Amino acid sequence: MRERTASEAAPRVSVVVPTRDRPDGLLRLLLALRAQSLDPVTFEAIVVDDGSSAGTNAAIEMARRGARFAIRTVRLSGRGPAAARNAGVAIARARTVAFVDDDCEPECDWLAALVAAAETGEPGAVAGRIVAADATSLAGRYAAAARLLDDPRVERGESGVEPTTANAAFPKNVLDSLGGFDERFVAPGGEETELAARIRARGLPIRSAPRAVVRHRFPDRVGPLFRTAYRYGVGNGIILRREGRRRHAATTALGALALHRLPLAAVAFSRAGASLLDAARFAVVDFARKLAYKAGVVAGAFLRADEPAAPSHLARADAAARPHSLFAQQDVVVVSNQSRHEGPSQPVHQIVKRLRGDHRVLFVEANHSLGKIVLSLLGKPYALAPFGRFRVEEEGRFFVYTPPPRLPFRHFLRPIGRLQQRLLARSVRRAAARAGFESPILWTFVHQSAALVGSLGERLAVYHCVDPWGELIPAAGMGRREVVLEDERETASRVDVVFATAAALRDDLLPHNRASHYVPNAVDAEAVLDSIRRLDPGRDTLAPLPRPRIGFVGAPERKVDAALLEAVARLAPEWTFVLVGPLRNFPGRRQLRKLPNVKLLGPVPPADVPATLSALDVAIIPFSVDPLTRGVSPLKLFEYLAAGPPIVSTPIPEVADLRDVVRIAGDAAAFRREIAEALAEADDPEKLRQRIETAHRNTWDHRVADIARVLETKLRTTSDSRRSQSLPGPAAPFGSALGRDRVRDRVLR
Repeated sequence: MRERTASEAAPRVSVVVPTRDRPDGLLRLLLALRAQSLDPVTFEAIVVDDGSSAGTNAAIEMARRGARFAIRTVRLSGRGPAAARNAGVAIARARTVAFVDDDCEPECDWLAALVAAAETGEPGAVAGRIVAADATSLAGRYAAAARLLDDPRVERGESGVEPTTANAAFPKNVLDSLGGFDERFVAPGGEETELAARIRARGLPIRSAPRAVVRHRFPDRVGPLFRTAYRYGVGNGIILRREGRRRHAATTALGALALHRLPLAAVAFSRAGASLLDAARFAVVDFARKLAYKAGVVAGAFLRADEPAAPSHLARADAAARPHSLFAQQDVVVVSNQSRHEGPSQPVHQIVKRLRGDHRVLFVEANHSLGKIVLSLLGKPYALAPFGRFRVEEEGRFFVYTPPPRLPFRHFLRPIGRLQQRLLARSVRRAAARAGFESPILWTFVHQSAALVGSLGERLAVYHCVDPWGELIPAAGMGRREVVLEDERETASRVDVVFATAAALRDDLLPHNRASHYVPNAVDAEAVLDSIRRLDPGRDTLAPLPRPRIGFVGAPERKVDAALLEAVARLAPEWTFVLVGPLRNFPGRRQLRKLPNVKLLGPVPPADVPATLSALDVAIIPFSVDPLTRGVSPLKLFEYLAAGPPIVSTPIPEVADLRDVVRIAGDAAAFRREIAEALAEADDPEKLRQRIETAHRNTWDHRVADIARVLETKLRTTSDSRRSQSLPGPAAPFGSALGRDRVRDRVLR
């Protein structure tokens, strides 16, 4: 008899997860559900996306890969957590509905213990334990010491507790009969207490499930703790007003005057094991949090005459905190180092793809040199625009300008380079006027752009450094190092903000512009996952090649260490080594073609890259460790991680700090050994989870959101007049908080 799958079986429990703009936490939660000890065909997850801006779909699709339980989705438009939970309950197929939040990570026995408690005894609600996750921040350590959501009564297994939807279960028929959560609570706080009161009024028990444990990730800062306490105070104040108990709300507010509780709280924290300094800090935070809660109670009980769909004080707060509102109003002129359709995975194209939704964009593509214009007349695939070309791709929204050909020798002789910059500035200024742009943001990816800065009357100028041009251009025989570096330094010193894709590049530019930020490359997770979803399971793009297949996908150029690859291939003749990518500028192609177990396949269409990665057993980054790769952020690194194969790399700086998901080897013998160990762990689900999580934390959606926050702040602090020199003051947050040791954990999100 055929075994039933998760989609066919009637589930024993439905897990409802409301979410909004927390893709990292959502992915972590869904992967934790994959590790549950409860049989996966007996439960389903229902993710209710309440108006997320980006990243949620990618998190869900990543979690679906290999999941044996059904993951269903509902999408709302910002109606609040109460409405989101009700939407999940409405489509739940099980008799028991469990709730967990996207900032929680359940332990492996969580769902089994919660369901067992829910199915034992008289029908009613069940509350599990909510334990603070390990943290090093003051806010996180305080939350653990204060046991903010960890009710001791639940730990003791008592009844009559207060269920919290971060870890609770209810009979579906009870929720249906009660009408679910009260959707007038459009912000978190109050809806759980109000539902629990109605359950108790029905005479139904609320029991504890002490073995059902989730770990809650509290914010790293105390501000969000205070805001959450205030919101919950507002919700409970509304309940008191409805019940005619405003006097109780007033009594609660008077408790704010009890300053003697500060030293008492410090003593309590000290007795619980905190150091004297921490006990004092925790006492202050605890007092401020309770003060915020009491202020919320007063606001809910006395300052709210009615219950509009969106509470006025919350609506004002939401409008004040809406991210990137000033940045989103700006037109953007992007001066690219790529042509319009060249290399869609390149940073400039990924950023422009995300800018086009909220901005009018003028895309200035990189035109070719005079020599390539001649080659285009001979049928070569180069742009033919000797006098420039302006076109509109989206009426009033997206414009593309191809400037006239670039001058030869501009990287050898600075006078020619300066002339080239003036010509480019004049042509871009005319294109911007034709597009109707006034005071736009100038965002250049071209290091030779100093004369362009200030020529558009722009509100803000940005230089985005994506390669070590001072090493790359001379290595290709196209310029002198000192000329290239001088041009780049002049550009960096004139703009308002510098972004660099490698920490070394940021460090090099920091002396010339103190607002230099480290923004590494990333992955278009949605595109990769969409391609993987559409793969034919029976199709193997590398079918003629024997396994195991060890492969590099990308542009090898001068970065790939051909000598290392040759040595490894000779040490492992039983493996097939595959290089996929343009080989025209790869000097090692001749020596590698001589080896029978090395296959140089050339480039594949971008749409076929995920299929090629899926056909590899191990993905490799065999780059030389030299001044060139010191400033290289491998574009394919996070694409490798999203596609799933184990990765082995040489110790280049931009990979060295990812040792938890990338194996590092410095010589041929070590490289062969690491590949062998990677092959042995290829099917390890925990390793796969780590790789997928890392990829999801490093998407272009995240990068552009981080960049937008920096530009939003800069727009609010920079006058409309141009600044010819870099801004004074310390290095901005990207330079410090998002340094090389923070690639995997984006602290500004």
